[in-house]
Amino acid sequence: MVHQPVSAEHQHGSSFKFKNHSTLEAVVSVPKPKTVKETPIAVIAPETVSHATKGCEMYRSLVAQYDWDIDTALAIMKAESGCDPAADNTGTNANGSNDKGLLQINSVHSDLISDLDRLDPTKNIRAAYEIYRGSGWRAWSSFNSGKYKQFL
Repeated sequence: MVHQPVSAEHQHGSSFKFKNHSTLEAVVSVPKPKTVKETPIAVIAPETVSHATKGCEMYRSLVAQYDWDIDTALAIMKAESGCDPAADNTGTNANGSNDKGLLQINSVHSDLISDLDRLDPTKNIRAAYEIYRGSGWRAWSSFNSGKYKQFL
């Protein structure tokens, strides 16, 4: 029996040529892949992405754990920090104190919360509630100025 070479065209443009039917030895011709230009991408921390895409609403369940007006607390949060848990206003207060975190807890409250913990959303909100219980919303400048109202 005489074997003739057989050729076939693959559906994606690859061609196959069988040299010998009895051993099924194949020569495969595959086109080179196109070169793709790599574009550098910015690396953004996951918490930044969440903050940027979800804003204050992502903290609603934490705020709702306490007995205060949830929408007012979230509006103050937006006015104070833009809902950024890493907001740090060190050096902006005339008295030398600083404000940090979602609800911009002032450093004078070191008896309630440590400096580093002010940047933790859960601890920041808990301390804010304790401050609220003692002073009401008057403790936040955005409440006193009315700036928070635009976020209700």
